[in-house]
Formats: sequence, structure tokens, C-alpha cells
Amino acid sequence: MSFPAQQQSLRSRVFGTNWQPVVVGLVVTAVIAAVGFFIGRADLTLTSPGVGGLVGGFHYGKNTGDSAGLGLRIGMVSVALATGGAVSFVVFRAVYLGETEAAAPLPFVLYYGLGYLLVGGLLATIGGAVGTNLRRILVPHEYNPPLH
Repeated sequence: MSFPAQQQSLRSRVFGTNWQPVVVGLVVTAVIAAVGFFIGRADLTLTSPGVGGLVGGFHYGKNTGDSAGLGLRIGMVSVALATGGAVSFVVFRAVYLGETEAAAPLPFVLYYGLGYLLVGGLLATIGGAVGTNLRRILVPHEYNPPLH
């Protein structure tokens, strides 16, 4: 398999066939989570997959079932990336900076990431379904995509 074919296959496996709403939702999730992290608001960081799913579902706008699936994909990918980043940060502090006490919360980070994966996926799934229904209600009929 050539490199462009592998790249296309990876993109379709991670982001799905409708990858634009997933990317938009992931960007919104990342921005809200980063802002919440830097201003010290954990509630913004924890609810960011739900808002990303809402925006992704609003962008997709076809039917509720497919947009809930897109929201689940947004939530799972964003939380998996956030957990991977947190684990990398803890390992970096422990190995490269020589802070051995920094590796102590590593099991907590992993278990927290597993729980947050479920909660983030659920929030993003609900957000995706609500976003599509909001689009169907707020946007005029001629600007909405067909249902299937």
C-alpha cells in the first residue's frame, strides 16, 4: 500500500467518511479545553467534548443518529488525545526533569482518563444529537442538507 493510500485509510479510520464535522468538533474541543485549563476552570475542560459534539452535530446537520455517532467519535478521539498528552507530560517530568515524585500520579491519570473517556463520549454523543436538531430548527429548510 502506498503512502497516500495509507494516509487516506488512516484518516477514514480515525475521522470517518464525513471528516469535516469531526475536525471542527475536535478543534472546538481543544480550544475550550485549553482555555479552561489555562484559566483554571475544570468545568470548562470537562464539558468541552459536549460542546465539540454540539458544534460538530450542528455542522453535520443530516440526521440525529449519524450525528450522535459523529459526536461519539469527537468525544472519544479528543479525550484519548488529552489522556495521551497528560501521560506524556507526567512521564516527561519524571524521566527528563528527574522528578521521581511526578510519576506517582500516573495510575491516577490513567484511571481518570478511562472514566473521562466514557463521560466525554457520552457528552459529545448527546451534544451531536442536540446540535443536529438545533440546526434543523434554527436554519431555514433550503439551507439544510438532505436527511440521508
